Order: sequence, then C-alpha cells, then structure tokens
Amino acid sequence: MEIATTTAIKEQKRQLVLGHIYHHRHTSRQELGMALPISLPTITQNLNELEDSGLIRRSGFLDSKGGRRAQIYSFTAGARIAIGVEILGGSVALQAYDLYGERIDGRTHMLAYDNSDEYYETVAGHVNEFANCLDADGSRILGVGFAVQGIVSPDGSHLTFGKILGNTGLTLDRLSERIDHPCRLIHDSHASAIAELWISADIKNATCIYLDEHVGCAVISGGRIDEGENLRNGTCEHMTLVIGGRECYCGQRGCLDAYTSRRSLLERSGRGSLSDFFTQAHNGDPDCVRLLDEYLTYLAYAIKNMRTVLSNDIIIGGRIAYLLSDNDFATLREKTAAIASFPDDRFDIIRGACSQGQNIFGAALSYIKPFLDQEIGAYNRR
Repeated sequence: MEIATTTAIKEQKRQLVLGHIYHHRHTSRQELGMALPISLPTITQNLNELEDSGLIRRSGFLDSKGGRRAQIYSFTAGARIAIGVEILGGSVALQAYDLYGERIDGRTHMLAYDNSDEYYETVAGHVNEFANCLDADGSRILGVGFAVQGIVSPDGSHLTFGKILGNTGLTLDRLSERIDHPCRLIHDSHASAIAELWISADIKNATCIYLDEHVGCAVISGGRIDEGENLRNGTCEHMTLVIGGRECYCGQRGCLDAYTSRRSLLERSGRGSLSDFFTQAHNGDPDCVRLLDEYLTYLAYAIKNMRTVLSNDIIIGGRIAYLLSDNDFATLREKTAAIASFPDDRFDIIRGACSQGQNIFGAALSYIKPFLDQEIGAYNRR
C-alpha cells in the first residue's frame, strides 16, 4: 500500500508539472516552483523525465533580471499526433492534429465508395502514406479515428446500422487490417459533439443537431458524450415528424432527416447548392423564403419533441447551421416558443462551432483526449 501511495503521489506531481506547462505552453523551473506545491528538486527531476519522454523541450531563456537566465521549457505539441478520417460516398478525407488540437495537415482523395476489399486496401494505402509523411517511424501516431455515417456496435467492432453507404456489418478489422496504427470507429455525429466540447469546454448538457447532407444528433450530459448502452442515444434524425411522410434512407417514412437534411432542402428547392438557396432566401426570393420558413417549422417541432425527453439547450451545427442567419435563428426560437408545451419553458438554441471537418477533428480527438487525461489528468486539461 505504501508503494502504491508513493507511486500515486509521484504521478500526481508529474501531472501537475506537465499540466502547468501544457496550459501555459512554456514556463521555467522557477515559475513552476512558485505556482505548484512541489519542491524545486522534484520539479527538476520531473522536467528531466518529461524532456527525455519528448513531451517538453528546452526553448531558450527568460530575459535576465540580474544573475543567471532561467531556462524556458515548452510543451511539445507534436509529441503525439492523431489522425481523423471521414469516408463519404465519393471521397475520403484525412486530417492530422497535434496535442493542442491544432490541424497539422490534411488531404482529400476523390474515391467512390465501394464495400469491397479493394476499396479498403486503397483507403489503407492513403492512411499509411499520410501517416508516414507526418511521422516516418510511426512512434508519434496515437491512432486513426474513422468518423462513419452509421451506428457503431457497443464494443466498437462493427457497424450495426450503415444504410447511407450500404455497409451495415462492416467490421473494424476489415477496414483497418492493412493500416499500420491503432484504429477505431466513431459515429460522425458523436465525433462532431466531441469537437464541440473541445471548442466550448463550458458546455455541460445539450442536445446537438448537425444539419448536413444527412442529419445527425448527439447528447452531451455532464460535459461528456452520452452514447447510451447501445451507442444509439440521440439518433433523433429518425424521429417521426410526419406520419406516412417522405421516405427516409432508413426505410421508414416521415423521419426528421427527410425534412431537414441538405439533400431534402436542395431537392425541394431545385437549387444547385446550399449557398445559392440561402442567398436567394435571404434576398427575398418568394419560393426560397417559403421553403426556408417551412424548414424552420419542421426543425422547431423536432426541437420541441427532443425537449420533451431531454430538457437540454439545443446546439445546431453543420453546414446548414453555418448558413442560417441570426434572423433565421431568431425565427426558429420564436417558432419553438410558440409550440412549447410549457409556457415557462426557458432554454437556448445555440449555433454550434460549425467548423469544416468538425467530425474528422472529433474522430482524432477520440485519441488525443484520453492521452491528455492520462498525462495531465482529466481535471487539469481544461
């Protein structure tokens, strides 16, 4: 017990030292001594060990105020790298991030999806080539997170639902067997929500709606993604809005996705792009104005239904949310308030981060966050 306690204390001190450097990006031994309840000899020992590990480096000296100049120690953001991958019907996108979540590099390959060994071999080749360019010996690569358009099994081994690309049952082993690094599958909406939490760390409880080519949703509870036992929490895209309504890719009718996805909006409007549609709607084109109002009405009813189950704030992200104006958000809030079951219902509808490749970023963060939690402690990182 005494050995375990001593080890735990030693690890805690290491986390405090590294956490301080991570947060401040660079510091000196003397500054650490003033900021932390740790003796200078112990700080020196930890600095030496962390430098040997590659997590910190020496980066010059502080300006002298008389006497010997203090050595500066900086956190090595690129000591570890994580890769996020998005597989769509016509492309494969790869992005790499450092331990601060800063994008290092990215590539997109135009590649038509095919649920075949040849396709997965091609994807593996792209991933390995990309990883090799980032880190020749592979020692810094934490792993590769695949943001997938489907529901992942609780053990992460395969897709239990993949009707968008027709790959239900796809196994992680089949996808990753030729990739030289650890891999995992993650539902693209959950990946986007992970990125949401990274960008806005003060989020505690929220229901996220991502409006893209298809609609995706996720639940944040207590500052964490709440996936549920079967990893299907928050799949509100298949909530029935209209009984017997438009056909959804899931095979049912009247789902939220069939009324609020990019595909449905462009099919209804006849416009070639979302930018064109929203430009016309905001410039007063009668047909586009009508369709946008209808769109916001469907979205308002979906939000009402979601809040009857979870009374969270609502975060709306994705490409469509990026193009919605402040006035559109105000209209959505008015529509939602008008149909609220409880007159005193108070909550916010928030525009999400809406960053390009947010789900890819989140897939990479699925490796970065656990690494940082281990190295600097879950409560020291943010």
